[in-house]
Amino acid sequence: MLVDRPDDLEGHRLLSRNMSALGRWQEARVAQGAVVRILGDRATADDLVEWAELMILAANGYVSPEAEAALGRALALDPTSKPGRFYSGVTLIQGGRPDLAYGLWTGLLAEGPPDAPWVATIKAGIGEVARQAGLPPPDTGAAGPGQAEIDAAAAMTPAEREGMIAGMVERLRDRLATEGGPPAQWAQLIQALGVQGRMDDAAAVWGEARAAYAADPAALATLAEAARLAGLTQ
Repeated sequence: MLVDRPDDLEGHRLLSRNMSALGRWQEARVAQGAVVRILGDRATADDLVEWAELMILAANGYVSPEAEAALGRALALDPTSKPGRFYSGVTLIQGGRPDLAYGLWTGLLAEGPPDAPWVATIKAGIGEVARQAGLPPPDTGAAGPGQAEIDAAAAMTPAEREGMIAGMVERLRDRLATEGGPPAQWAQLIQALGVQGRMDDAAAVWGEARAAYAADPAALATLAEAARLAGLTQ
């Protein structure tokens, strides 16, 4: 039992990894915190970012002062850390500085790689970050409506346009419920429902998505940020 071996570095590493695989973020956070404690000044940027990530996941996307401090230590050791910079962007958004987060996140999008776990979250949220910062959204390469659809929407009355958007949201929800989809699409649906003020529906979809991706930390981070942008969490 690790309770009898508080300085067992490899034991706590293994426990953190296993609890993460099970989606038991609180226990993983405690175990990774023990890893950082045992290592002391030998803790690497990766060790610290992993601890911060687990704290954030355990708090449903909220970056606590303790997590922010761990990220600060990580970036002091390695200013190029991509996951560290991603979570620093989350911290800036929550702290009311979307303009600074926009710069961090667009830089990460440009650097890639496109299959990096944080890229899907950035693509799902960068439009809202840009709106908050009063900046133009970057081209993320995401599929959007064609020109004919844009022209048709422009000719609609506000009520017709709202009806069209509601129909698109419902089609996306039906497709995800029956066929599933990547985390970015679940995040898009959560945010869309939040924009429509359908908070109960947004919360229900968030719960479905979390269950679908319970063993995927990167996907859960994507979903947690979408829930925050939708107004489900602070």
